[in-house]
Parts: sequence; C-alpha cells; structure tokens
Amino acid sequence: MYTPFLLLIILVIFTTFSYSSYAADFCVADLTAQRTPYGYPCKNSSSVTSTDFVFSRFVTQGNTTNPNKLSLVRAFVDDFPALNGLNLAAVRVDMEPDGVVPLHSHPSSSEMVFVVEGSVTVGFISGLDSNIMYANKLSKGQVMVIPQGFLHFQHNSGSSNAVLFVSFASSDPGVQFVTSALFRNRFPSFLVEKTTGISQAEVRQLKARLGGTG
Repeated sequence: MYTPFLLLIILVIFTTFSYSSYAADFCVADLTAQRTPYGYPCKNSSSVTSTDFVFSRFVTQGNTTNPNKLSLVRAFVDDFPALNGLNLAAVRVDMEPDGVVPLHSHPSSSEMVFVVEGSVTVGFISGLDSNIMYANKLSKGQVMVIPQGFLHFQHNSGSSNAVLFVSFASSDPGVQFVTSALFRNRFPSFLVEKTTGISQAEVRQLKARLGGTG
C-alpha cells in the first residue's frame, strides 16, 4: 500500500526529472499519425479529455512468470500519449527474489531508479573506455541515477518481491538489451564468437534459448 507521502515523492521525481524548458502547452500524441523525429503530431484539441492525462497501468503488478522473474510496465509516449513533447517517461518494475533486469542501455535518456519495496542491487558501467562498475544495494525509499547511454542492470538481491519505479528525461528513451543484441537475431554465431570471445557452442545455446538464429 503506497502512502500519500511516497506517492508525492514519486510525483516530484517524475516531474522534476524533465529538462524541457520550451513546452508552454501540451500536445497529446495522435498515435494514428506518422511519427516524426520531433514526436507525434498533436491530437485534435477538441477530442482531448481529462482521461488523456491519466495512466492507470501502474496500479497492478505485471506477470513475473518468466526466466528473468520480472515484469516491466512502460509509460512511454506510445503507451501514454499525453507524454508527447514533455520529455518524461516512466516504468514500473516488479521482480521476484533473484529477478533481474539484464544489462541494457537507454540511448536517449538518463534514468532515475526509485525503490518502493524490497532490496535491489542497481549498477552501471561507465563509458569513455574507463569501464568502471558502480553498484549499490538499495532499500525501500532510496534512489539511484544512471547516466544516459551507460550499460546498467537491476537485481532483486532480497528475499521478498521488489517494486521499482524508474523515470526518464525523454518520452521515449529507447532501450537495447545486450543479450537481445547478441543472441536474439541473425547475428552469425562465428562473428559473435570473434567479437565477444564466447565459444560458438555457447552462442548457439543462448540463441536457441532466446530465439536467435545464425
């Protein structure tokens, strides 16, 4: 059960994390129109209602019955059209004990991780050839920031379920998972071996598990 104080903290995080300084109005996305590099065209203002500004999918936990023991509920612009042009997005993360968000990066945004329930290890690997890992075991109420574009992860290192809220300074921060990039596509196995040092036998095993070919 979230307290009003906790919800206020989450609201402040989501609001202040945006760096948008030019928006003087709103532009609820018209998802039926073609997306541009600057976002979606605006929905006709005459058809905008109060409910366009409400996102309700964070209310309940998602399905964590999967190998990563994880549920991700996204509020990106394609899920929540009111975010269009506001440089805001969020994700609810639910993890069973030993659940993990695998190594991934967001090319378009930094990230703020807020622990609502449980004990979670959060870490990132610095760029610019330094490759230093910064990791912390966070408990309820603690926050950690992840710089834009850096590889990072979250792991439920506690004995109970964990709940996180993650906020972004972009309405579509983008995401790329390392495992998907290597093993869930047609990247030839011999090239994966050459570029990573992982044997072809192991590469093929991972491809078979994750749905890749080649």
